[in-house]
Amino acid sequence: RSALDANFERNPEQLSDELYQGYMVPSEFDVAIQLTVAGCSYDTFVEFVDALRKNPNLIAAYNELKRRFDGLPMDDYRRAKAEFIGATLSATDSNDGW
Repeated sequence: RSALDANFERNPEQLSDELYQGYMVPSEFDVAIQLTVAGCSYDTFVEFVDALRKNPNLIAAYNELKRRFDGLPMDDYRRAKAEFIGATLSATDSNDGW
């Protein structure tokens, strides 16, 4: 965390605690860094990306969610995104898959 703090500004609109920190990246692209403690409840990024890589329909659904919330309040998008990720991980955990 100290290395990221020295090089990037913390995102004040994201959670900041001992398990998670979001950072802003100066870029012409929409890029951010999310730091989590390995194995904590926020450590779902790799599992979610793996699920996306395995299923093109899931990618399409995730991209549609992003398009649907384009221009709408970020809190609404984050809430919908969290629900989508939660449902994806639950399906993966229950072996129902996508």
